[in-house]
Order: sequence, then structure tokens, then C-alpha cells
Amino acid sequence: MAGEKLDPKVEDIIGRILEAREDTDRQTILAKIKEKKEQIGSGYLTDLGALYLLMSDWDIKLEHAPTTLKVGEAKGGLNGVTIEGYFLSMGMELAGNRGVEFYMFDSNVRRCIAWGRSSERIKALGLATGKPLSIAGCSTKLSRDGSVEVHLNDRSAITVSDAKGGDITSICVDDYRPNGLHMYRGRISGPVKELHYKKRDQSEGSAISFNLSMKTNGTIRVVIWGRTDGSLSDGADVVVGPLMGRQGKYGIELAGNEGTVILKRLHKYYIIGESEDRFLALDEALKPYILTTTMKRPLGGNTIETTGPIVRSHFVHIGDIAKITSEDLAAVLERSLIKVKEARQGLVNIEAVVLSIPKVNLHKLPDGRASSMTEVLVGDDTGDIKLVSSSNQHEVSSLKLGERIRVLGGDYNDVNGTIEIRAYSKVERVARA
Repeated sequence: MAGEKLDPKVEDIIGRILEAREDTDRQTILAKIKEKKEQIGSGYLTDLGALYLLMSDWDIKLEHAPTTLKVGEAKGGLNGVTIEGYFLSMGMELAGNRGVEFYMFDSNVRRCIAWGRSSERIKALGLATGKPLSIAGCSTKLSRDGSVEVHLNDRSAITVSDAKGGDITSICVDDYRPNGLHMYRGRISGPVKELHYKKRDQSEGSAISFNLSMKTNGTIRVVIWGRTDGSLSDGADVVVGPLMGRQGKYGIELAGNEGTVILKRLHKYYIIGESEDRFLALDEALKPYILTTTMKRPLGGNTIETTGPIVRSHFVHIGDIAKITSEDLAAVLERSLIKVKEARQGLVNIEAVVLSIPKVNLHKLPDGRASSMTEVLVGDDTGDIKLVSSSNQHEVSSLKLGERIRVLGGDYNDVNGTIEIRAYSKVERVARA
């Protein structure tokens, strides 16, 4: 029985029993169902019937389901419940325009179907993605693929809240999931193709397909039926969904429809310094990068949001900027500082005390020109390290013993254990508290 595919209603009730009783597990319940069927006699009980008797033995009553549920928590087989969540998107018209599908999310994505007059009400609201939504008088059922659907009828009440909206990125996944509806995050790899075909009624249909590269599961084909989108291109970072995994003509693929949302993913950078043609920036993880751009306007001291940055080592190149915001970055900069012992290969932001008098070493370059290298020892409560600066970069020779300084965008080299001050680095004196 353990390897058999059970009736979806049986699976749903087993799940609810497991929630009600922490002293049992799935295998025990399956064994008890088999035992109950054998007690009654062969051919007299279905799995569901045996489960009802087992529930009676255990004095479990599941008919009183919670009246209000988050959409991601909803189970199949409920009636008259209130479902709360966030609006994702509108989908297809169904059954001769008698219904319309739409999607809601919180911890999961759920397909919802509004029938009759409720379909007109949901369409008339003109909801934006992330809008909080509460729907009273819903029923739930398991679809053929085993996923939970929410159904509305003429008596269902739809309430839109002014509370803070939901964030899609909180439920995105970075790898392929074979079952259920999911939001995926990745980068478009290769061209976006338009597909044209004839439907069963001989009307023209269209779709788009592209390959989506994800962090943990490589690249997978995506097909979105009933859509055209000329704004998508190779290299775009996107959030896309809901999509369902399936076996397609060309192997495993992710499939979507008119209700699929495609959002170009915005990347945030905090600009904390600039040189002649480059900017010292922090990404959302507060890791330092050198940012280059074709933008001619000043960016220093701002926060920018951009799509599809190209990251190479500790350099980032950006094209179009979607948004520029002026804000106080002092708190952000403070959080980006690390201890000396935490330094790893690449750019670092540290705060330390000058522990030695700067020393200047002179030497000749292969072409005969004179050059110099200044070095000074700095440290904090975790260790010490040398700062080095060549003559054609920032000078550190004016630093005084005992001064507290911040080094922003210093280039740490874990081979020789130094932080090199380059043209894009900043060395600031910090006033004592």
C-alpha cells in the first residue's frame, strides 16, 4: 500500500490527521488502514472507508476546519471558508466565459477560479500584483495533478485591503520543482522565441519560449502559452511564474499561460564613492563592488536600481538604470564594515586603527621610471594587516599613528595578506566618539 497512489481525498485527510496528532506518522496510518480493511473483510471497505473508521477509533473529528485560512495553507475538500492572501495575476477565461482563473500567493501560489458573477467582480477590481485580498465563502478542491484550487461562486465576498502588499520574491525558487505551481528566479539564456500555432477551433494561438538558467538546477526550457512579450531578451534577470513542471515534447520543461507574470528583476546598489570613471558601490548583501556604467549623470551618494547587471570578479557593469534614489547611506555603510580577520579575497570595507608610522619604499620600474610603495600597519580587535599604496594610487603616507580610519573598497589579497589601496578605494579618517 505504501507504494500505491492514494485517492486525493485520502491523502488530504491523512495530512490533516498528522496535523491533529503529533504521536503518529504516515506509515502508521497506512498500516492501520490496511489492518482495518482486513478486520472488516476483503471487498467491504475502501481506503477512505477504513480511514473514517480509524478516525472514529481515535476520536478525531475533522469536519470543523478553520474558517479563515492563508491561501498557501489551504487543503482540498473545504467549504464555506475564508481565504486570505495576495493577488498575483489574472489568467484564462474558462468554460465559455462562465468563469475566469486568477492566482493568489503567500507562502505558496494557488490557482483560483471565480465562477458566475464573481468572475466579473474579480475582473472589475483591476488588482495589482501583491494587493492583499480576502475572499469569504470559498470552497477548495484537489485538481487532477493533486494541487489545491480555490473556487468562488456568486455568494463569495471579495474584500481588498489597504495593508502592505505581498512580496513575490519571498516565494521564488532557484531550481526545478516537478510538482505544483511555483515562482522561479533566474536569467534568460539565449534568444526568446515566438511560437505560432492553430488551436482546436482553428483560431490562431501564440506562445513564447526561452531557456531559464537558475542557480542550483542549471538551465531549463520555459514555454508560456497565449503570450507574446517583445521586451524580453537574452541575459535578462527575471522572476517568472506561476509555472508548472511537466514532460514536454523536448523533455522536462516549465509551462505557463496568460496568468504567468514575468518581472524583470531589479538589483539594488548603494553608491558610496566615485573616481573619474568608476563608482564604489555596495550590493544588496552589502558586498563592495566597482561599478561602471555608460550613464553620464552623477550617481555618488545615491541608491540605484537596475536590471541585468553584468558581474565580473569584483566589477559590475550596468546599462539602463530603472530608478535613482537619494538617501542617507550612513547606516548602510556602517553595516558593510567587517573585521580584519573576516577579510576574504576581493574588495573589503574595514574600520581600523593605524598601528605604525607609514613607510615609503622607493624602487625603479623596468622602463626606468621611479616608483614608490607606501605601507602602514592597521588593526582592530581581531588582528592586524598591512595597507599598501603605490605612487600612482591613493597615498596613505599622511596617516598618523593611533588614528582611526575606514578603508572602503580596499583590494584584499589573501596570498600576501595585504589590502591594496587603488584608484577607486577610499580612505577616511573617523572622528573619535
